[in-house]
Amino acid sequence: MPEVSDYSRVPKPGGGVNAVAPGGALTKHLAVDIAAAFGFELADVETAIAEVELPPEAGGDPEGWLAPGSYEPADGAGPAAVVQAMVDRRVEQLEARGLARNQWDRVLTAASVIEKETYNQNEKPSVARVLTNRLAGGGPLQMDSIILYPVPEDRIFTTSAERASNQPYNSYKHNGLPPTPICSPDTASIDAFLSPPPGSWWFYVTINLHSGETLYANTYEEHKVNVELLRAWLRENPTP
Repeated sequence: MPEVSDYSRVPKPGGGVNAVAPGGALTKHLAVDIAAAFGFELADVETAIAEVELPPEAGGDPEGWLAPGSYEPADGAGPAAVVQAMVDRRVEQLEARGLARNQWDRVLTAASVIEKETYNQNEKPSVARVLTNRLAGGGPLQMDSIILYPVPEDRIFTTSAERASNQPYNSYKHNGLPPTPICSPDTASIDAFLSPPPGSWWFYVTINLHSGETLYANTYEEHKVNVELLRAWLRENPTP
Protein backbone atom coordinates (compact mmCIF):
# COMPACT_ATOMS: atom_id res chain seq x y z
CA MET A 1 0.00 0.00 0.00
CA PRO A 2 1.19 3.59 -0.57
CA GLU A 3 2.56 5.68 2.25
CA VAL A 4 0.06 7.95 3.95
CA SER A 5 1.74 11.02 2.47
CA ASP A 6 1.33 9.57 -1.03
CA TYR A 7 -2.18 8.31 -0.57
CA SER A 8 -4.57 9.62 -3.20
CA ARG A 9 -8.13 10.19 -2.14
CA VAL A 10 -10.70 9.67 -4.86
CA PRO A 11 -13.98 10.85 -3.37
CA LYS A 12 -17.31 9.41 -4.33
CA PRO A 13 -19.19 11.52 -6.91
CA GLY A 14 -20.74 14.53 -5.27
CA GLY A 15 -23.92 16.42 -5.86
CA GLY A 16 -24.70 19.03 -8.46
CA VAL A 17 -27.63 20.49 -10.29
CA ASN A 18 -30.49 17.97 -10.21
CA ALA A 19 -28.16 15.41 -8.65
CA VAL A 20 -29.65 12.77 -6.40
CA ALA A 21 -27.05 11.67 -3.85
CA PRO A 22 -23.75 9.94 -4.40
CA GLY A 23 -23.75 6.17 -4.16
CA GLY A 24 -24.36 4.70 -0.77
CA ALA A 25 -27.62 6.36 0.21
CA LEU A 26 -30.43 4.29 1.66
CA THR A 27 -33.87 4.66 0.13
CA LYS A 28 -35.05 6.71 3.11
CA HIS A 29 -32.17 9.15 2.50
CA LEU A 30 -32.77 9.22 -1.24
CA ALA A 31 -36.31 10.36 -0.60
CA VAL A 32 -34.95 13.41 1.22
CA ASP A 33 -32.41 14.05 -1.54
CA ILE A 34 -35.02 13.81 -4.27
CA ALA A 35 -37.32 16.20 -2.47
CA ALA A 36 -34.49 18.70 -1.95
CA ALA A 37 -33.11 18.42 -5.49
CA PHE A 38 -36.41 19.06 -7.24
CA GLY A 39 -38.44 20.99 -4.69
CA PHE A 40 -40.95 18.20 -4.06
CA GLU A 41 -42.78 17.53 -0.85
CA LEU A 42 -41.12 14.69 1.03
CA ALA A 43 -44.42 12.89 1.58
CA ASP A 44 -45.08 12.94 -2.17
CA VAL A 45 -41.64 11.46 -2.87
CA GLU A 46 -42.18 8.73 -0.31
CA THR A 47 -45.49 7.88 -1.94
CA ALA A 48 -43.83 7.77 -5.36
CA ILE A 49 -41.18 5.38 -4.06
CA ALA A 50 -43.81 3.14 -2.48
CA GLU A 51 -45.75 3.00 -5.74
CA VAL A 52 -42.89 2.89 -8.28
CA GLU A 53 -42.91 0.12 -10.87
CA LEU A 54 -40.01 -2.19 -10.03
CA PRO A 55 -38.68 -5.12 -12.05
CA PRO A 56 -39.73 -8.52 -10.66
CA GLU A 57 -36.12 -9.12 -9.61
CA ALA A 58 -36.47 -6.43 -6.93
CA GLY A 59 -39.00 -8.53 -5.04
CA GLY A 60 -41.07 -5.44 -4.33
CA ASP A 61 -38.26 -3.71 -2.39
CA PRO A 62 -36.90 -0.46 -3.90
CA GLU A 63 -33.68 -0.56 -1.85
CA GLY A 64 -30.78 -0.41 -4.27
CA TRP A 65 -32.97 0.06 -7.33
CA LEU A 66 -33.01 3.87 -7.39
CA ALA A 67 -29.84 4.75 -9.29
CA PRO A 68 -28.04 7.82 -7.93
CA GLY A 69 -26.95 10.51 -10.36
CA SER A 70 -28.21 13.59 -12.18
CA TYR A 71 -31.66 13.74 -13.73
CA GLU A 72 -33.35 16.25 -16.02
CA PRO A 73 -37.10 15.70 -15.69
CA ALA A 74 -39.46 17.28 -18.19
CA ASP A 75 -41.14 20.51 -17.18
CA GLY A 76 -43.97 19.79 -14.79
CA ALA A 77 -42.78 16.27 -14.03
CA GLY A 78 -43.60 15.18 -10.51
CA PRO A 79 -41.97 12.81 -8.03
CA ALA A 80 -43.39 9.70 -9.69
CA ALA A 81 -41.62 10.52 -12.98
CA VAL A 82 -38.28 11.16 -11.29
CA VAL A 83 -38.42 8.03 -9.15
CA GLN A 84 -39.41 5.90 -12.13
CA ALA A 85 -36.53 7.36 -14.13
CA MET A 86 -34.15 6.27 -11.36
CA VAL A 87 -35.43 2.70 -11.46
CA ASP A 88 -35.34 2.66 -15.26
CA ARG A 89 -31.73 3.86 -15.22
CA ARG A 90 -30.79 1.08 -12.83
CA VAL A 91 -32.32 -1.51 -15.14
CA GLU A 92 -30.43 0.05 -18.07
CA GLN A 93 -27.17 -0.16 -16.11
CA LEU A 94 -27.65 -3.86 -15.44
CA GLU A 95 -28.71 -4.60 -19.00
CA ALA A 96 -25.74 -2.67 -20.40
CA ARG A 97 -23.40 -5.02 -18.55
CA GLY A 98 -24.93 -8.07 -20.17
CA LEU A 99 -26.12 -9.59 -16.92
CA ALA A 100 -28.69 -12.34 -16.91
CA ARG A 101 -31.80 -11.17 -15.11
CA ASN A 102 -31.45 -13.87 -12.49
CA GLN A 103 -28.14 -12.26 -11.50
CA TRP A 104 -29.46 -8.71 -11.09
CA ASP A 105 -30.38 -8.95 -7.44
CA ARG A 106 -27.14 -10.71 -6.44
CA VAL A 107 -24.96 -8.20 -8.28
CA LEU A 108 -26.86 -5.21 -6.92
CA THR A 109 -26.74 -6.59 -3.38
CA ALA A 110 -23.00 -7.27 -3.58
CA ALA A 111 -22.38 -3.82 -5.07
CA SER A 112 -24.34 -2.23 -2.25
CA VAL A 113 -22.07 -3.90 0.30
CA ILE A 114 -18.98 -2.64 -1.52
CA GLU A 115 -20.49 0.84 -1.59
CA LYS A 116 -21.17 0.92 2.15
CA GLU A 117 -17.81 -0.61 3.02
CA THR A 118 -15.76 2.07 1.23
CA TYR A 119 -15.05 5.73 1.87
CA ASN A 120 -13.04 6.15 -1.29
CA GLN A 121 -13.71 5.24 -4.91
CA ASN A 122 -10.24 3.82 -5.50
CA GLU A 123 -10.71 1.20 -2.78
CA LYS A 124 -13.76 -0.40 -4.36
CA PRO A 125 -11.95 -2.95 -6.57
CA SER A 126 -9.83 -4.26 -3.69
CA VAL A 127 -12.80 -4.45 -1.31
CA ALA A 128 -14.66 -6.28 -4.09
CA ARG A 129 -11.86 -8.85 -4.17
CA VAL A 130 -12.17 -9.45 -0.42
CA LEU A 131 -15.94 -9.78 -0.75
CA THR A 132 -15.53 -12.22 -3.65
CA ASN A 133 -13.02 -14.29 -1.70
CA ARG A 134 -15.29 -14.49 1.33
CA LEU A 135 -18.31 -15.40 -0.78
CA ALA A 136 -16.28 -18.19 -2.37
CA GLY A 137 -15.43 -19.40 1.13
CA GLY A 138 -19.12 -19.85 1.87
CA GLY A 139 -19.07 -18.52 5.41
CA PRO A 140 -20.32 -15.33 7.06
CA LEU A 141 -19.07 -12.10 5.52
CA GLN A 142 -18.57 -10.41 8.93
CA MET A 143 -19.08 -6.89 7.56
CA ASP A 144 -20.45 -4.27 9.91
CA SER A 145 -22.22 -2.24 7.22
CA ILE A 146 -24.59 -5.17 6.67
CA ILE A 147 -25.40 -5.47 10.37
CA LEU A 148 -26.09 -1.74 10.59
CA TYR A 149 -28.58 -1.68 7.72
CA PRO A 150 -31.68 -2.07 9.95
CA VAL A 151 -30.30 0.29 12.61
CA PRO A 152 -32.24 3.58 12.53
CA GLU A 153 -29.31 5.87 13.36
CA ASP A 154 -26.23 6.36 11.19
CA ARG A 155 -23.20 4.67 12.75
CA ILE A 156 -19.88 3.19 11.66
CA PHE A 157 -19.24 0.55 14.31
CA THR A 158 -21.41 -2.25 15.64
CA THR A 159 -21.95 -3.37 19.23
CA SER A 160 -21.27 -6.84 20.60
CA ALA A 161 -25.03 -7.27 21.10
CA GLU A 162 -25.67 -6.48 17.43
CA ARG A 163 -23.02 -8.95 16.33
CA ALA A 164 -24.66 -11.61 18.51
CA SER A 165 -28.23 -10.93 17.38
CA ASN A 166 -30.31 -13.18 15.15
CA GLN A 167 -31.64 -10.43 12.87
CA PRO A 168 -31.43 -11.41 9.18
CA TYR A 169 -28.76 -8.81 8.36
CA ASN A 170 -26.30 -10.08 10.97
CA SER A 171 -23.35 -10.89 8.74
CA TYR A 172 -21.57 -12.55 11.67
CA LYS A 173 -24.33 -15.14 12.04
CA HIS A 174 -25.60 -15.70 8.49
CA ASN A 175 -23.57 -16.87 5.52
CA GLY A 176 -23.30 -15.04 2.23
CA LEU A 177 -24.90 -11.84 1.02
CA PRO A 178 -27.66 -10.06 2.94
CA PRO A 179 -31.31 -10.65 2.00
CA THR A 180 -31.53 -7.38 0.04
CA PRO A 181 -29.30 -4.53 -1.09
CA ILE A 182 -28.28 -2.33 1.84
CA CYS A 183 -28.02 0.95 -0.10
CA SER A 184 -28.11 2.33 -3.62
CA PRO A 185 -24.67 1.67 -5.17
CA ASP A 186 -23.13 3.58 -8.04
CA THR A 187 -21.82 1.91 -11.19
CA ALA A 188 -18.24 1.89 -9.87
CA SER A 189 -19.33 -0.55 -7.16
CA ILE A 190 -21.19 -2.70 -9.67
CA ASP A 191 -18.17 -2.84 -11.97
CA ALA A 192 -15.81 -3.57 -9.07
CA PHE A 193 -17.83 -6.64 -8.13
CA LEU A 194 -18.04 -7.83 -11.72
CA SER A 195 -14.29 -7.46 -12.33
CA PRO A 196 -12.30 -7.48 -9.08
CA PRO A 197 -8.50 -7.51 -9.32
CA PRO A 198 -6.59 -10.68 -8.50
CA GLY A 199 -5.67 -11.11 -4.88
CA SER A 200 -5.86 -13.45 -1.90
CA TRP A 201 -6.88 -10.83 0.67
CA TRP A 202 -9.36 -11.96 3.27
CA PHE A 203 -9.34 -8.88 5.50
CA TYR A 204 -9.28 -5.12 5.22
CA VAL A 205 -9.62 -2.14 7.52
CA THR A 206 -9.93 1.55 6.75
CA ILE A 207 -7.25 3.18 8.89
CA ASN A 208 -8.17 6.80 8.09
CA LEU A 209 -11.88 7.61 8.03
CA HIS A 210 -11.22 10.97 6.39
CA SER A 211 -9.10 9.87 3.43
CA GLY A 212 -10.47 6.34 3.22
CA GLU A 213 -7.01 4.78 3.23
CA THR A 214 -7.49 1.04 3.59
CA LEU A 215 -5.06 -1.78 4.30
CA TYR A 216 -5.52 -5.39 3.20
CA ALA A 217 -4.30 -8.63 4.73
CA ASN A 218 -4.22 -12.33 3.93
CA THR A 219 -4.22 -13.50 7.54
CA TYR A 220 -6.01 -12.49 10.72
CA GLU A 221 -2.67 -11.86 12.42
CA GLU A 222 -1.75 -9.33 9.74
CA HIS A 223 -5.20 -7.82 10.01
CA LYS A 224 -4.89 -7.30 13.77
CA VAL A 225 -1.77 -5.20 13.21
CA ASN A 226 -3.69 -3.03 10.73
CA VAL A 227 -6.62 -2.67 13.13
CA GLU A 228 -4.27 -1.14 15.67
CA LEU A 229 -3.53 1.60 13.15
CA LEU A 230 -7.24 2.41 12.98
CA ARG A 231 -7.44 2.48 16.77
CA ALA A 232 -4.51 4.88 16.88
CA TRP A 233 -6.21 7.09 14.30
CA LEU A 234 -9.43 7.08 16.31
CA ARG A 235 -7.55 8.16 19.43
CA GLU A 236 -6.25 11.16 17.49
CA ASN A 237 -9.63 11.78 15.84
CA PRO A 238 -12.28 10.98 18.49
CA THR A 239 -15.12 12.46 16.41
CA PRO A 240 -14.50 11.19 12.86
